[in-house]
Amino acid sequence: MSGGGDRPEVTAVVPVYRCGDCLDALHARLARALARAARSHEILFVDDASPDGSGAVLARIAAADPAVRVLVHPRNLGQHPAIATGAAAARGDLVAVLDGDLEDPPEALERMIPLAREARCVVAGDPERAPRGWRGAASRAGSRVAGWIRGRPLGRARSAFSVAPREAVAALLAGPHRGRTWLVGLESSGLPVRPFPYRKGTRPAGRSAYGPLRLARFAWDLALSSVAQRRRS
Repeated sequence: MSGGGDRPEVTAVVPVYRCGDCLDALHARLARALARAARSHEILFVDDASPDGSGAVLARIAAADPAVRVLVHPRNLGQHPAIATGAAAARGDLVAVLDGDLEDPPEALERMIPLAREARCVVAGDPERAPRGWRGAASRAGSRVAGWIRGRPLGRARSAFSVAPREAVAALLAGPHRGRTWLVGLESSGLPVRPFPYRKGTRPAGRSAYGPLRLARFAWDLALSSVAQRRRS
């Protein structure tokens, strides 16, 4: 754990699936960003049964950096359950979530963390470049359905890329959204959500794990989360 003390100021949670070739660069950039933005930090990588050798890369990174911990799913559960696993183990006062493929630029955390710290709010990444093609159409359709179910539209900032205070994360993990859709759950925590515009990075290797089946599962989880939120409101 960087910066000393028993409890870090920031925990970064990174779900890992089919992004082994990105992990060394991600760790180096993330560690630098956290060192600039936080008084102390830890990094939790959640290996979601990645079949590409990510586990070996993560073990090597953790052996070299005492701020890194690795959590392992024995079978693949998906991005949002992996985020929930990391968040449940997080010790930081703030929890930052970003993908492992470098499309979420770690350097943006240097502005997102101070915003979340000072305003005590959820800072949610709002990508300037929306997904295109069938992925973009599926995402928009799922968001419209979820907004219709819960009676109000989803905010533009729907990325899992975010920084949230510990109390918002605790509320999410205790509620019906755990393991479903991260940002919808944070929206229901009662803390304000501040969109943070950012430009998505380019994945340096491999391809997205979000094929049609995963997108369908995400849309289903989004609908379930919206039903649960409507019942509680």
